[in-house]
Amino acid sequence: MDLVVGASNNAVKSLVTKLGSLLAQEYTLISGVRDDIQYITDELASMQAFLNKVKRDTDNDEQRKDWMKQVREVAYDIEDCVDDVGHHLGGEPRGSGGLVSLRRAWCLFTTLYARRCIAAEIGNLKLRAQHKFHLSTVLRSLVRQFHEKQAGASQDALHGIEELGDEALKKKLADQLKGKKVKPVAVKEVNSMNPYKLFRQIITCVPADPSEIAMTVLNKCGGLPLVIIVVAGLVASKLKSDTDPEVDSHLHQVNKKLSNDLGNNLTTEGVTHILNHCYNQLRPDLKTCLLYLSMFPKGCAISRKSLIRKWIAEGFISEKHGKPIEEVAQDCFNELIGRNLIRPINNSSNGKVKSCQIHDMVLECIVSKSSNENFITVVGGHWQTPFPSYKVRRLSVKKSDQQEKETIERMKLSHVRSLTAMRSLKALHSTLHKFQILQVSDLEGCKDLSHSKQLKKICYMHQLKYLSLRGTDIHELPKKIGRLEYLEVLDIRDTKIITLPVSILYNQQWRGWRQHGFARYPQVRPLAALEKLTKLKKFAIYRLEKFQGEDNDLLLSVIEHLSSCSLKFLAIDDSFTGFLDSSLSSSQAPPEHLYTLELSGMLSKLPGWIERLHNLEKLTLSLTSLTTDTMSVLGRLPQLFSLTFSLDAARSGSNALKTVSNALKIVSKNTLESGGKIFELNGGFEKLKLLRFIAPVLPPLSFLEGAMPKLQRLELRFRMVECLYGLENLAQLQQIFLTVSSQAPEDAKAKISQIKGLASMIQKAKGSSNPSVVTDEYNELSKEQ
Repeated sequence: MDLVVGASNNAVKSLVTKLGSLLAQEYTLISGVRDDIQYITDELASMQAFLNKVKRDTDNDEQRKDWMKQVREVAYDIEDCVDDVGHHLGGEPRGSGGLVSLRRAWCLFTTLYARRCIAAEIGNLKLRAQHKFHLSTVLRSLVRQFHEKQAGASQDALHGIEELGDEALKKKLADQLKGKKVKPVAVKEVNSMNPYKLFRQIITCVPADPSEIAMTVLNKCGGLPLVIIVVAGLVASKLKSDTDPEVDSHLHQVNKKLSNDLGNNLTTEGVTHILNHCYNQLRPDLKTCLLYLSMFPKGCAISRKSLIRKWIAEGFISEKHGKPIEEVAQDCFNELIGRNLIRPINNSSNGKVKSCQIHDMVLECIVSKSSNENFITVVGGHWQTPFPSYKVRRLSVKKSDQQEKETIERMKLSHVRSLTAMRSLKALHSTLHKFQILQVSDLEGCKDLSHSKQLKKICYMHQLKYLSLRGTDIHELPKKIGRLEYLEVLDIRDTKIITLPVSILYNQQWRGWRQHGFARYPQVRPLAALEKLTKLKKFAIYRLEKFQGEDNDLLLSVIEHLSSCSLKFLAIDDSFTGFLDSSLSSSQAPPEHLYTLELSGMLSKLPGWIERLHNLEKLTLSLTSLTTDTMSVLGRLPQLFSLTFSLDAARSGSNALKTVSNALKIVSKNTLESGGKIFELNGGFEKLKLLRFIAPVLPPLSFLEGAMPKLQRLELRFRMVECLYGLENLAQLQQIFLTVSSQAPEDAKAKISQIKGLASMIQKAKGSSNPSVVTDEYNELSKEQ
């Protein structure tokens, strides 16, 4: 029941906001329509207030569940209509004056038919709202239903119910809910202590010896690791959010919610029961975010960033307490991780989860819930939903054979708001034209998109906010893609696209890349137009071989302008053209607000402005003359979390010989300037946790006492290494990763043995298993020597 409440409440909440915005606009609507919209808005506001009062764990009455579903469906239909108003009437001229009046009159004439259709649709929706939204009728129905469920209930208790007002009915319903009882739970022994050890890994504050209530709860988990970590995650989240610090009191609450027939031989139904309970404890927005994961196939690695951006585009996330919407979405993701409903499988260098996965049984559970509530329709794959009886709202196509194609062609697709297709779009070719109100389209990895006809259909999906074409085989974007004026995310990484359509760069009405634009452009033309993308947050450019002096000046101007707006990520590979040394280093308006900076190419020294990047968290420098002074400057960056020095010849292609030659020159230069060693002194890098050196030849490195006090991970990738001193001075060092070339000489392998021996001595001195040493080998072609 709580799922229905959550899904319905989220739909209504999103819609009330949109309706308020619609009423604030100056659209010239057919007479009476504005009053109808106001009526619907008022009814929805009342319904939202009622939904917020519905309690958890109430009786799952089928009639009440059906009513909730109808609330959700009519809310979705109203939202579709609102979006249609914005699309058809959004171009209405604003302002005053004779010319504007003429343009306004012409707009009224040309949109007359559209406005009449919208008026008729809103009128129908008003009637629907008046009907499963009359609050008094709903409350009376619920009171009667609960009364009939009570043993020995007398009809006299319902006398006069027709005369009661809304407040009196709400009070009567609340009194009925308070009367709900929970059956007593039997206490049994857990045969093994291993489950408790797993329990303690998640809830660190529990004592070494388990209490009776802890053993009872673990017994109900049946020794299954998934169930244990999910229940432990639930208790841990309660401890974090509640003022009561007593673990046992929270364990008692969980125990009461689990039925007394769960024992050591836990059945599939029992596991589902426990997962349902943990799910029901989530806030409505977390429920919605978790349900969205049923879009992905079994065993899929889910990108954290992509998932968060889709949540935002779907409207699941709203700003809270002044936090930016991206941070709120990140908090939701972290909470799902903390509750162990999803698990991290890969971390990025800044410590954040890079990708996650959902356990098979949890996925099966949420696919079922999504189907029951018409939240997501899944076609193909390991678990798919039954054929939908309602309009399809979100569609996930995990297989594209003929059977799936025939199934999709029978569906009502005109109200689909979100589409995810795995590997192929074949099953959707004949139906793409039906997705007129699509807002999220994830086509990552689809290898049959090169046909221009299919891409052109995307240009008519006017409501699109999120479009991922990453990893597809496309080599150009449709010329009319600039029509997608609401587009916030366009991901075209790992494609063959080398230029952008003029419609994107010059359309003044286009709001594309308002949040994120992702692409790596071998050449961007025209450069000047990039300055119009003032909301761009991430910009990467490489292959500047054909750049002339004028191009360098123009690119520098673009970078300076975007950096003064929203740019947070900048990556440049100048292909040895000298842009970094001659242009970027001398910038008079450097990118001071960056979080991430990657510079690769001909860079003989640090740009003088780099010490002003007080927000910088991740820095990658390639082909930089590395000296003790360099490290001293970088050590003063207050937020620096990850630092990489990289000269990876393997990725340099035809320039491999040149890059290795340059590397040897840099090492020689370092030797002359620093006496042969790079010293890392005390007093810098206060927040640095990851340090990487990637080069064919590594200079001698020495860490003095007090150096890099927070460093946890040191990575070295090389063919030859001189020496490494002072590992014992890195107080927080946990891991050392050594990756050596397959072409490395024997003395380099001997150095690895020495480093391992030093790490072993440090472990013994500390009485700890840190720092651990992991070694690996990478293949290096002989032509790159």
